[in-house]
Amino acid sequence: MLYFVSVYYSWTSEHPLYAFATKDEAIEFMHHDYDNEYIQATNPDNELIARGSISDSYAIFQFYSGEYIEWFVTNLSNELPLVPNCLEVKLPTGMLVASEVTDPNYPGIDIEFVPDDELEIPLSRPRVLVEQPVADEQLRTLIWSDPAKEDYTEKITF
Repeated sequence: MLYFVSVYYSWTSEHPLYAFATKDEAIEFMHHDYDNEYIQATNPDNELIARGSISDSYAIFQFYSGEYIEWFVTNLSNELPLVPNCLEVKLPTGMLVASEVTDPNYPGIDIEFVPDDELEIPLSRPRVLVEQPVADEQLRTLIWSDPAKEDYTEKITF
């Protein structure tokens, strides 16, 4: 069984996914990557200052500028990561996973369907994101309905 570490950088559209033969290797990679970010952010010559938290399946490192990095450890058997403020609802063919959006500029909730029979991770799963951007205060819903597209396919503004 393969284990994966997905990395999300808030300031770019690149979100790498790393594969490992064991869960321990995936966790070690995440901890090492997190530690490297911490060293860079706390280097006396570097003005980037940050805070963060880490467990065996999830880590977040937030810079005081508001930018952040998130790491998730998961696998294809749907042993989902322990995401803070996560709610999992078992369905006949998979799992709905609802989690708090951690970006302080776009607070909201992210709901994703993870099918039981998923053989490979698509560019996107069925997903709905409801958020209220701090900058304009309009409630909006973003919908991902095409597994071949990484970006959302529909946007509804209230």
